[in-house]
Amino acid sequence: MKIALFITKDVVASSVIGILDFVDFANRLAPPKSAPLTVEVISINPEPVVSSQGLVIPAKWIGDHPEESEFAYIWFLGSRYAGTELLRTQALDAALHKTLFKSFAGKAQHIAASCTGVAVMAEVLELEHKNITASWWLGRYFAEFHPTLKLSLSNRHARDGKFITSGATNCYQNLVLSMIQTHYGHAVAQQLCKWLAISPLSYPQLQFADIAVLERQAGRAMAPVVAYIHANLAEELSNQRLADIAATTPRTLLRQFKRYFAMTPAEYVRLLRLEKTRELIMENAYSLAKIASLVGYQDEKALAKLFAKHFGVSVTQARKGSSTLL
Repeated sequence: MKIALFITKDVVASSVIGILDFVDFANRLAPPKSAPLTVEVISINPEPVVSSQGLVIPAKWIGDHPEESEFAYIWFLGSRYAGTELLRTQALDAALHKTLFKSFAGKAQHIAASCTGVAVMAEVLELEHKNITASWWLGRYFAEFHPTLKLSLSNRHARDGKFITSGATNCYQNLVLSMIQTHYGHAVAQQLCKWLAISPLSYPQLQFADIAVLERQAGRAMAPVVAYIHANLAEELSNQRLADIAATTPRTLLRQFKRYFAMTPAEYVRLLRLEKTRELIMENAYSLAKIASLVGYQDEKALAKLFAKHFGVSVTQARKGSSTLL
């Protein structure tokens, strides 16, 4: 069973090597006489691929690839993110081979993309109204160039039919484990996790989102609303109240938030409250009841439940200095 791994310049070398290692270990753990997984690395650019770390990645150029090739899996692997303009250029470069990509996709059992590779996949294949995820910082990119996609940045991993997408750079691990489990079964995937000392659990991607980065991307457009939310976390922050601050309607505010943050105002407020909760817990100066009142929750048990779901650790574990929250 073949995997076509499509890469572009500035690809993150650790992702390529990680995928190759995962597949190699899985093949070693597979039952005797199983059909092995193989990976063919294919470059979207004609020149040699140099990774973001300066390593040359051996790869065939897609322009020299025979159209009759068949792959069980095709995977668009992202490059290091260096801004919207460069990512858009990479996606449009890939679109020069759209016919060939569609041919591969039509024969494949699964079509995958991770990190900025989701932007490349969206450009070369017809994904209108598909449910996808991508790196948490790419919300504005997709809102501008692919507004019909149903983008959620909350999870690391999303599946819609044979399309599978994953979030930020290291989220490739969830994706390759999914492929290995599909091909070899649950037992091999579980054994691989043990060998590599990794968890098969997939915590929400937004656990790692950087609020400051999201707010810089929104810029002046949402600054008054963002400032008001920060200053009034303990208050009721309804869409109507926030729309009044922005001097617009709740519907327009909702559309603007989705454009700039890839989430609703309520989702953004919840994320900010959870981040503030984490900050106060790490200070270890307040009871959970006091923290709940400071961040706008009446029920400390509800806050504790949301905290554990979002960060993957309980409030008690966080107070003990869990490395997950550092």
